[in-house]
Amino acid sequence: MRFYAVLLATVIVFATTYAALTYAKKLKLNGGLDKVLTNPKLHIYAAFIDRYNNQNPTKKLTVLDMFTKTYGDDAVIKLLGTENNIATTGHFTSRLRTELATSWVDTGKTAEDTFTLLKLDKTAYKIFTAPPMHKGTTNPALDLYVAYVRQFNEHAKKTKKKKKIGLLDMFSKTYGDNGVAKMVEMG
Repeated sequence: MRFYAVLLATVIVFATTYAALTYAKKLKLNGGLDKVLTNPKLHIYAAFIDRYNNQNPTKKLTVLDMFTKTYGDDAVIKLLGTENNIATTGHFTSRLRTELATSWVDTGKTAEDTFTLLKLDKTAYKIFTAPPMHKGTTNPALDLYVAYVRQFNEHAKKTKKKKKIGLLDMFSKTYGDNGVAKMVEMG
């Protein structure tokens, strides 16, 4: 009997995710990652996801699900690592950052995994500076890491199972105390 209950739950989740992806395709949100954040229909899709989540709090979906299933994890990370927070896209990049960070925490990604995934272990003293196309902003990859640390610590506080992590812990672990001091001096 338990087997059938688990099977039914799995089918429901699959069907729901499939329906959400089908809806995204009908809204033409699969037409390219470079244009999806400025597509006005993204607001409609986000409202659909929010309404679904309000009606089904135990089987939540995210806007991120559509992005990752349509474009892949690496492409979404690249998008969030390069997308400028202009007024028309800022709300969605912020939402996607939070959803991505939450998914990393939920799937057990460690601070080390996330730091490496975002290539922050290779930026050294330039960690606080943005790439040339982002003058006047912070490093977008660092923004993603900050979102991860925030979500990790919120989860640790709720569950009391994990020890909170500090933002500078990975900097010190990767670059040493002298390296962090130099980063702060240069940043």
